[in-house]
Amino acid sequence: MRVRFANGVATARPASLIVNGSTAQTPSFEGTGAWTTWVTKTLTVTLNAGGNTIRFKPTTASGLPNIDHLDVTTP
Repeated sequence: MRVRFANGVATARPASLIVNGSTAQTPSFEGTGAWTTWVTKTLTVTLNAGGNTIRFKPTTASGLPNIDHLDVTTP
């Protein structure tokens, strides 16, 4: 799974990646230099056949970065 995001502050913004109600991992979204500077992070998760619910939940009071695209591919 690829997540496109922007984080205009120098401090990373960690999050819980929740897949179908369970935390799959806790990625950290590093600063990108500006809120309009987008980068892509690749994350590996296990999905069920058919529909899945994917959610990011911030783990700090700073919140999440701006996330504008989620691309899911299968091998």
